[in-house]
Amino acid sequence: MRGWSGKVLLAMVFILLGMFIGMDVTDRGIEQIAGPVPAQPAMEPYRLPEAPPPGWVPPSAVPASPPSPDSYVDHSSNPALYDPWLPLQPQPSDSLLAESADKTGKVLQKTSQKSVEWVVSIFERLMD
Repeated sequence: MRGWSGKVLLAMVFILLGMFIGMDVTDRGIEQIAGPVPAQPAMEPYRLPEAPPPGWVPPSAVPASPPSPDSYVDHSSNPALYDPWLPLQPQPSDSLLAESADKTGKVLQKTSQKSVEWVVSIFERLMD
């Protein structure tokens, strides 16, 4: 049992060390690209607003004007434009940038899946 717990402890140390090194490398990379990142100021607590200025009327008290007949759009020629029961289809994109972004996303998904499987296999070997 002592050998197994030592391996798990050593794996946890390496994982934590990798996380800290990764965060440091990421921070330095961001600083090289965008310059130093300013510290975020603390958020101020929510304060109730002061009394409204005299003569202020809430928006709900102002009657809304009805839309003009010219603002209506006739969709009778193409009912697919507003049919809520039709599933949304992705818009075809012909740009090279969109295609390369899709391919890059798929590669990143596969890479992350394989890395997760690799980490799981390490822990499965430690458990055996």
